[in-house]
Amino acid sequence: LTEQIWDKMISINQKGYYLCAQAVTRVMIKSGRGGVIINMTSESGLEGSEGQSVYAATKAAIYSMTRSWAKELGKHKIRVVGIAPGIVESTDLRSDEYERAVAYTRGITVEQFRKKYEQVSIPLGRSGKLSEVANTVCFLASDRAGYIHGTVINVSGGKSRA
Repeated sequence: LTEQIWDKMISINQKGYYLCAQAVTRVMIKSGRGGVIINMTSESGLEGSEGQSVYAATKAAIYSMTRSWAKELGKHKIRVVGIAPGIVESTDLRSDEYERAVAYTRGITVEQFRKKYEQVSIPLGRSGKLSEVANTVCFLASDRAGYIHGTVINVSGGKSRA
C-alpha cells in the first residue's frame, strides 16, 4: 500500500462524502424543507476486512459521520441515515481483478479466496441482490422512514464469518 493509494481512498470515501453532504445540506437548509442524506457504507466498516484495511477504515468513518451529522442536522429537518451492504451479487466491484488483488493482499490464491467466500455464513442462504439495497434506499428516502435517523441499516442477510 502506498501513501498515494491511501490518500486517494481517503479522498474518495471520506472527503467525497463530506463535500457532497456539505453542498446538499446548504441547499436543504436554505429551502427550509429539510431532506434526507443517505450514506453508503459497508459492513466491513464495522467488522474490518483482511487486506482491505484502508477501505474498511474509510467506511467506518462513514458510520461515525452519519451519527454525527444526524445530531448536527436534525434541527434543520434533515435526516441522515446509512446503508451497509454485505455480500451482494457479483458486480464490477467483485470482478476477477478485485479477487486477485484481495487474494494477493491476504497472501493466498484466488481459489483460496473464493473458498473463504463460500465459508461465509449467510442465514438467508444467498448473496444479496442489488435491488434489495436499492429498495432500502427508496424506503429510507421516503416519508415511511420519517423517524429513522442517525443509524446505519445493515443489509446483509444476517452475514457472519464461519
